[in-house]
Amino acid sequence: KLVDIELRDEKGDVRKLSDVAGKGKPTIVVFSVMTAPDSPDFNRRLSEVYKKRGGGLEIYQVSLDADEYEWKQSAKNLPWITVYNSSTDGNSNLINYNVKNLPTTYIISNGEIVERVDDLSKLQSAVAKYM
Repeated sequence: KLVDIELRDEKGDVRKLSDVAGKGKPTIVVFSVMTAPDSPDFNRRLSEVYKKRGGGLEIYQVSLDADEYEWKQSAKNLPWITVYNSSTDGNSNLINYNVKNLPTTYIISNGEIVERVDDLSKLQSAVAKYM
């Protein structure tokens, strides 16, 4: 089942995963670090999946960056929901989603976690199953 996440986006607004997931569109939930060396390539590939689905898909990206300012600079240009899990927010979201490596990606469909995608090259085909 979906475990809700409630964090602030780059504008300071509280964004709940449950407000996005289960609203008729599959949702990709991503745990990542925006300032990681491989992050630009990862986000580019994520963007390809997002654009191909033409509004039929949501992305909720949880960032675990150490520097909030750097995260905001990276997040402000992304077309999907990005939220910040600061050190003061704790690690309950990581525990609830069994995050051991970054990035970690899940697909939620109809309010249920349906798949964990460890290989980003398979994300496009994985998402297609739930469209």
